[in-house]
Amino acid sequence: MADTTEGVRGAVIAPVLGEDERGELERLRQEVAALRVSAVPRPRRRIRWASVAAAVLLVLGCVGVPVSVVAVWTHNQVADTDRFVATMSPVILSPAVQSALTDRISSEVLAYIDDRPSGVEVLFAPLGLVLALGVIEFVGQEPEPPTHGVATAVSAPG
Repeated sequence: MADTTEGVRGAVIAPVLGEDERGELERLRQEVAALRVSAVPRPRRRIRWASVAAAVLLVLGCVGVPVSVVAVWTHNQVADTDRFVATMSPVILSPAVQSALTDRISSEVLAYIDDRPSGVEVLFAPLGLVLALGVIEFVGQEPEPPTHGVATAVSAPG
């Protein structure tokens, strides 16, 4: 390339091109113009499966890390029985908690107890009636019927 020349007040004037440089510049301009006219559209960019897999794994990692931290913390709190007992013993010794726990367990147990007679009781009911009549004749008085059921017996203190 040719040297540049300095104008007034130190301003740089465009470089002066030689004959060979000017010819090459014109040839390059014509080549760029020809390429722009016959520009082939760029092929559509395809999504690579590796990119999709990487994105899915990244999302799973971002979701999995907090879940695993909570799981490890919970395991450390619950699986260590000494720590669990130390944490829960003041709570379970509270009379209000004991009362609520007793009521809840009793109601759940009583929900599963069936008050209907079992098959054995149905089969031997006539025999029981005969025995009861025999006892009444022998003793001379009728027995008193029970005054409480299972629920009263379970919830009674002591």
